[in-house]
Amino acid sequence: MQAQMKELTVTERKMFVMGKISTTIKRTEKTLKRKRKHQENRKRSRITYLVESKQVCRQSFEYMHCISNCQLSGIINHYKTSGVTPPIKKSGGRRFNKAALSESDVRHIVGYISSYADVNGMVIPGKVRGIKCQDPRV
Repeated sequence: MQAQMKELTVTERKMFVMGKISTTIKRTEKTLKRKRKHQENRKRSRITYLVESKQVCRQSFEYMHCISNCQLSGIINHYKTSGVTPPIKKSGGRRFNKAALSESDVRHIVGYISSYADVNGMVIPGKVRGIKCQDPRV
């Protein structure tokens, strides 16, 4: 099972675990105590962790599904707030960063720095460790 989980992408793995959690979580508002007349409000939701229809502890569930404790807690919190929807990064990742420079801007900046170094740079005499070019400039 672990090999199959490692083949999945991160989003697919999270959705798979979220589906398993959604079938075993108890999200009722009140507790189900038989001996009491009045039921109390539930403080925490109870989750039964199942692997191939056998009940296991949380650590075994995490190990079998190749996720960490923090990831599982995050998946559970996401399920409680949003239901079974794919988790979306809040930052949007590197592609959607509006402050990032375009490729043409990067080329323009590199050209400017290179021309500035040619005009105002000083050549370092001798061999400098870690630099492979013949005339390194500062």
